[in-house]
Amino acid sequence: MSSFGENKQARLVSVITRRLQTVGTLEDAELRLLGRLHLYRHQYEKNSSISLQGKSEKPVALLERGIVYSYRCTPEGARYVFDVHFPGEFIGLANLDAPDRNHGIRTLTSSAAIFMDQHEAKLLLDYSSRITRSLLYLLSHQQRMLTERMLSIARFSAPQRIARLLLEMRQRCIHAAQFSSSTAMVQEPGITAPLNSPNRICLPQTVIADMLGLSVVHVNRTLKNLRQHGLVTICSRGIDIVKLSELEEVAHCSEEAMLFLE
Repeated sequence: MSSFGENKQARLVSVITRRLQTVGTLEDAELRLLGRLHLYRHQYEKNSSISLQGKSEKPVALLERGIVYSYRCTPEGARYVFDVHFPGEFIGLANLDAPDRNHGIRTLTSSAAIFMDQHEAKLLLDYSSRITRSLLYLLSHQQRMLTERMLSIARFSAPQRIARLLLEMRQRCIHAAQFSSSTAMVQEPGITAPLNSPNRICLPQTVIADMLGLSVVHVNRTLKNLRQHGLVTICSRGIDIVKLSELEEVAHCSEEAMLFLE
């Protein structure tokens, strides 16, 4: 490998390493193991497919830039979005040992991700308990947010669901900004992009509707109601949270209920 290629690999490894070290300390043996990974970066345009539902390839990647979403298609051909992912979040871990991918992943915005070989990802889990714990922590955190959202569909009204989703997305935007800041020094020029304010939620209303089990009409009507009360504003680029504390009141988020957002 040329010195240019080695430098590029070192940068990719450093980004992965810094993300894992945010949730646990890694010793020299783990760092050497990560240094042997064969990583590659892929950049995507808006509305591009990263992986398809039902395919045998199961990429494992760390999202560096942009927003992507996970979806599942029904036998009737309908497509439902059930989660979105921000920079600093791993995608593909949940399907690592499955015979095929049970959902697809597409980009909402132009995006970039660091991919690792599926076999090497499994070896990481086999040979390093510390790396395994870090990955499981990150995966369980994402699963906990998804579970909380699924429970909200059965327990809360449409305004409460939407308010809770906006609060969840706001917190994930904050985490994404922290990730981008912590890895900026080891990124290649042009990979990181300045994120919007965490108070701007850049999700289409169709995606919000899918994630919350609502119709687009219902989402649009509810957002207009929140806007009329001065809690949010709506523009072509997304939804801006104007009054955070009032939105939390609408969500009926007690301190205990807000723990999953931390």
